[in-house]
Amino acid sequence: MPDSFPAANVVDRPRAAAHLSKLWWLTGACLLLAIGLVWSSSRDSGIAITIQFDQGHGLKVGDSVRHRGIDIGQVTAITLSEDLSSIIASVSIDPSASAVATEGSRFWIVRPQIDISGVSGLDTAVGAKYLAVIPGESETVKTEFRGLGTRPADDQGSDGIELVLRGDDRHGIHPGAPVTWRGIEVGRVLSASLAPNALKVDVHVRIDDGYRRLVTGGSKFWVTSGIDIDVGVTGVNVNAESLATIARGGVAMISTANETDAEVAPGSVFKLHDRRDDDWIDSAVEINLLKQSPPATLNVIATWTETFLGINRTSQATSLGVVIADSNNQAVAVFPADVAAAGEDAKEDSFAAGYQLRDGFFPIQAQPTIVGSIAKTFFPHEPPGGRVIMPDRIRAASEPEDCFVVRADESAGKVTMQMIGRQSISRGGELNGDASADSSADSSADSGVDSGGYWNVASGGLSRSMWHGAPVISAVDERIIGLLIVEKAGARIVPIPVQ
Repeated sequence: MPDSFPAANVVDRPRAAAHLSKLWWLTGACLLLAIGLVWSSSRDSGIAITIQFDQGHGLKVGDSVRHRGIDIGQVTAITLSEDLSSIIASVSIDPSASAVATEGSRFWIVRPQIDISGVSGLDTAVGAKYLAVIPGESETVKTEFRGLGTRPADDQGSDGIELVLRGDDRHGIHPGAPVTWRGIEVGRVLSASLAPNALKVDVHVRIDDGYRRLVTGGSKFWVTSGIDIDVGVTGVNVNAESLATIARGGVAMISTANETDAEVAPGSVFKLHDRRDDDWIDSAVEINLLKQSPPATLNVIATWTETFLGINRTSQATSLGVVIADSNNQAVAVFPADVAAAGEDAKEDSFAAGYQLRDGFFPIQAQPTIVGSIAKTFFPHEPPGGRVIMPDRIRAASEPEDCFVVRADESAGKVTMQMIGRQSISRGGELNGDASADSSADSSADSGVDSGGYWNVASGGLSRSMWHGAPVISAVDERIIGLLIVEKAGARIVPIPVQ
């Protein structure tokens, strides 16, 4: 027998986890992917709301919800109410449009409507119906709404003063009909109903914010519906405001001398006359739309020489501007940056810019500083109107609002204004940027988004030759919210850098 037994070779057994099948790793990866997909879908899922309508008007599942022409949601289900008296539309709103799921939002079904005053919703005649919405101003979240039967008369979203016009008859006046002042629309009819004593008819109207100063204790209102036919020996005279007032009715107004200067309160009742009295027109008083004097504007002129096919020619650019007091209480001229530098084709040393003042033309001596689309430079002359604009009359707008663009020509002694409604204004850039971050004059005058942000203006009729560089004044507090910059791409309101 051998002297000893063979020695055993002991090998450490690896942990079981080290030998897990690769399929288990794949299973774990799939589990993580599934969790990620569930989380992503739950995060991107829409906000569920319900809207109750009296009639469905052909609305169906899959139809969209739109605001300003953009889809922001979709109808996910349509059911009848328990008492069968209405329909309930379940809607999913995109998370990016969560502001419409708040108190005060109004929804209605857009469908074709054709009458003599115009056509609306024509795109739904051959396509799908859709829900339109006007977001509320409240921040309170709401998920259940009562839909409107038709498009609201005040869908333009304009603030103003509401009045009650009490007359003997409705005179064919319908919601949405215009309220005019010398043919210019200054408000709208909201509704019509019987007066509390049932002997009169109350027509509720809203005068836009920009025109509320037109309403005084001496204001007169009369019906402009229908056609006025006057037959005499000289022939037949036919008079009508417009085709819209023939179809939907309308109201005109004028203000006569008033014994008191007290401001008219919202909800005040005025008499609605059947027709106009010519004495009202003869005794009409002058009313300034602005309480404060409008800021005097500055005329800026730039010239330079270009060569075209070997021939020199002089080019010119003009703009308006204003003179403000900066944070150091120094007079500073601010105007569009595109008149502070020559174009790319300008000959060297041919550029010259200056101010056209009452006493003549004065070259700009100090090199302008460029802030986004605005140029600013020290102003050593007597300012237009004899005064500078103080910083407390300048602010930036945080949301669209009714405003006026103003051109006050000191040399001609004339003031021209044009109203810009809030419905024509949309956000064009971030409004919380650092507006004091200056750049050199040879930098780009427009990088696409101005420092401090800007507002796009969709209103037509704002020509560059007339309004480029004009100050824009809020209709609410009459403070200057920026300069109007008019370019080929359109118009925009750019805040004034005060620093």
